Amino acid sequence: MKTFRNFASKHDFLIMIPWSMFLDIVLEWLSRHSLIEALKFVVQHPIPFLYNSFIIFVVYSVAILFRRRTFVRR
Repeated sequence: MKTFRNFASKHDFLIMIPWSMFLDIVLEWLSRHSLIEALKFVVQHPIPFLYNSFIIFVVYSVAILFRRRTFVRR
């Protein structure tokens, strides 16, 4: 666990990219009331999915400005 924490603190952007994509899938899942429909949306409309993920990523990238990044990310 400590090695992952060290990796996460050194490579924040690498961790935030899949995290923002995961959060976007969860948001699509909640808005469509079905995981299958959310995954269909991801496959059929990849550009809006990536754009939404990018917006989430930009919001989370503000955490890089703070010293205690793990506190801001949670």
